[in-house]
Amino acid sequence: MSNYYYDSWNFNSELELRSCAESFYYDIDAMYIYPKIQLSDTIIRNGYCGDTFDLSHYTVFKAILSDNRKETLLKCGQISLFKYFAHKNNISDDIWKAIKTGIRHKYNFSDIGLWLDYIRLLQHFNKDISNPHYVCPSNLNREHDRLSRKKQEEYEKEQLREKKRKAVLQEKHYQEAKAKFFGLVFDEGDIRIRVLESVQEFVEEGEVLHHCVFSNEYFNDDNSLIFSAMVDGVKTETIEVSLETMKVVQCRGRYNKNSEFHDEILKVMNKNIPLIAKRMCG
Repeated sequence: MSNYYYDSWNFNSELELRSCAESFYYDIDAMYIYPKIQLSDTIIRNGYCGDTFDLSHYTVFKAILSDNRKETLLKCGQISLFKYFAHKNNISDDIWKAIKTGIRHKYNFSDIGLWLDYIRLLQHFNKDISNPHYVCPSNLNREHDRLSRKKQEEYEKEQLREKKRKAVLQEKHYQEAKAKFFGLVFDEGDIRIRVLESVQEFVEEGEVLHHCVFSNEYFNDDNSLIFSAMVDGVKTETIEVSLETMKVVQCRGRYNKNSEFHDEILKVMNKNIPLIAKRMCG
């Protein structure tokens, strides 16, 4: 069985032009338009002056006949805005409010796509988009990038908060997996190295040293053991030891850089690796 569809004439109906926006069968092919046209008074009244600005006549006519906001843009001489929105379905109330503010204050819409992204960022941060101080930045790229970074930082903080909430549930697994190593402490001079004994300690380690020991969930790696190295009681570096090879994988200080005590810390750590192996066998 096959399915098919075809249109046919209703010979008993009146001849008329019909439109059905839901079906592409009724779309007008605007690639070819008869060059000799007579304009209706409505098209002229709505702002058409003979120039289509590299758009098709169909696009221009449809825009100014179906949307009074696009009509207003054309009449105001905001050609770049008109061209940008001519193909769009509509201009939202919020965006229109910002556009009107920009027009009133003679703002130069040099990069409309970037400006619209910037307006959406303003909305995200609940800024007044009818205020020219926000809507008409003197340096659009700088302000757009500033708010983009701020939003990204906001997102990352929320992700971190979510990880902290989940960490409470992961505490039990960490305790069961690493309990045999708890209490390991290596002292030599001013250096003290101890194993991290809870997920909360991973949180504190990451916050103090500004690295990813918590955010990358090292506490979930059953083959790694994480130590905190302190000098004179101050957190200085974080050490990862592989439980498979019994070797130091990495040793990182603040912002993932080596501290001035890096070599001494590694020396103490490597000297005490056998004690970790002993706990493995215990």
